[in-house]
Amino acid sequence: MDNSCDEIKGMLSLYEASYLGFQGEKILDEARAFTTNYLKKYLKQGEIKPTLKEQVVHSLELPRHWRVIRFESYWYIDIYERQGDVNPALLELAKVDFNLVQSTHHTNIQNMSRWWVDLGLAEQLKYTRDRVVEYFFGTIGWLYQPQLSSFREGLTKVNGLITTIDDTYDLYGSMDELVLFTDAVNRWELNAPQNLPEYLKVLISALFKTVEEISHEILNKKGVDISSYLKKGTELKKEDIPNAIQCYMLENGVTKEVAVEHIRGLISESWKKINEECVAQSLFPREFIDACTNTIRLSHCILQYGDGYNSPDKHETTNQIMMFLIKPIPLA
Repeated sequence: MDNSCDEIKGMLSLYEASYLGFQGEKILDEARAFTTNYLKKYLKQGEIKPTLKEQVVHSLELPRHWRVIRFESYWYIDIYERQGDVNPALLELAKVDFNLVQSTHHTNIQNMSRWWVDLGLAEQLKYTRDRVVEYFFGTIGWLYQPQLSSFREGLTKVNGLITTIDDTYDLYGSMDELVLFTDAVNRWELNAPQNLPEYLKVLISALFKTVEEISHEILNKKGVDISSYLKKGTELKKEDIPNAIQCYMLENGVTKEVAVEHIRGLISESWKKINEECVAQSLFPREFIDACTNTIRLSHCILQYGDGYNSPDKHETTNQIMMFLIKPIPLA
């Protein structure tokens, strides 16, 4: 290996390709381990073209296959422009296309901001999160195409209502109050008129019944007392719910580092299953499959640097919103 630019690009391509593997494809697992080790070592030892170095660092942080497509295109336009030897017409077309689609998103966010203010939940329920921009930002990660404006606006509304209900459970209601709240909504569902929008039925049944079942499963699980864990917590805030890493640490008595590696392994194996489903014959349309896959990519994006949904003012999400949603790409 001569550590040339072509050599590094080849290693980077093989590294990215390794994330398209299925379960049991050991050769791709070995390729990922080998290329990861090579690229990390070269970053420390060799001189490398700045734009190529950025691509290597970017990919090692999170592979392209796991990133939100819309957001990745913005990042790559910038890299492509700075790396030299570009096609000016192609670059200009990419910028114009991005900005035109973004202008549709501007209209969406204006509509949603008016809806959220008129709804008044953030004003009346002081404990709930006031995150309408983040609610909409997430919908772009799912499906960004201009013709899907109605979908994005409808999903933004659902996101806002679910978040409000989630905050009611997590931050506001006592156990007795929440039991009554859940019962009241379940009874309202049974008595609701038959012509209510279908998404309301899905929202009520999926959210409240699932929350109730999961809560019982967690609280009754042998050896895991979430309530006592929260009381003991030295680094958790009172309103926080233990995440997967904390739960694994508690259940197995391991360090945070060990738990993190375990969760990373689960994520990697889950993506292999997703890869298989993405190419399998399915009754679902391609758009639906893409939206489901993008949901997982969005989770990586929002949680990559911490909790970008609950604390966007102190998080990379703020910068992402400005780049992808607010500021157009400057044209030459």
